[in-house]
Amino acid sequence: MLDEVGDMPALRTEEVLWHAARALAADGAREEARGLLDRARREVLRKAGLIGDETLRERFLTAVPLNRSLLAADGEGTC
Repeated sequence: MLDEVGDMPALRTEEVLWHAARALAADGAREEARGLLDRARREVLRKAGLIGDETLRERFLTAVPLNRSLLAADGEGTC
């Protein structure tokens, strides 16, 4: 549905992608889940790039649990 409708102001696209990735991973579709996690990660980084204040941008990337998880060194989010 995200691909058809696109982003919506009240929707955290990266969160929808993360939940879908978790469901796919639980069903054994690891590659597809990884693709969605990559999309979620790119979305977080895109949004971070829109934040002009460096302190606020860093807080967005590190203080929001989902963002921190998506950007974790293992690259797997919390899937």
